[in-house]
Parts: sequence; C-alpha cells; structure tokens
Amino acid sequence: MAVGNVFIIFNPWFSSIWHLAVRKEFRGIGIGERLMHAAEESIRDHGCNYSSLFVKSSEGSLVEYYGTQGYALWGESILNLNKKLV
Repeated sequence: MAVGNVFIIFNPWFSSIWHLAVRKEFRGIGIGERLMHAAEESIRDHGCNYSSLFVKSSEGSLVEYYGTQGYALWGESILNLNKKLV
C-alpha cells in the first residue's frame, strides 16, 4: 500500500511539483517532507535550477508551510483555466 506520492512535471527551465499527497493516517511524521526533498533532488538531477508548485488559494496553511521551505509567491495571481476536449 502506498502511503504517499509525488508527481513532477519536468521542463528544462522550470519544473513543477504538480501533486504531492500523503494518506491521512500517515501525515505528520515527515513523509511529505521526504517526498518534497526527493522531488527537488530529482529536479536538480535533471539539470533544472528552479522548482514551482501549485497550492489552492484556500490552503493558506500550506502556502505558509511552503514559504518556510524556501518557496515564495511569484508574480501576479495565476488562474487555472480548463477546457473540455471530449
């Protein structure tokens, strides 16, 4: 059984940590932090100097947490636009 996962989008200029999740019963014991460090290391190993991540605006505590990890708000607010293709 997986207890957490991380999904990275690799781009030569600016890779993104698109999704990071830990099962509720395993939160608070450092798994998310280890996944984040592994993701950042993988991004560096792919030759990228920057990482971005996406957080819902309603998740203020996560924005604060990622700020303590060196992430900062960048530019203007970014909207997520979707289009149904099928």
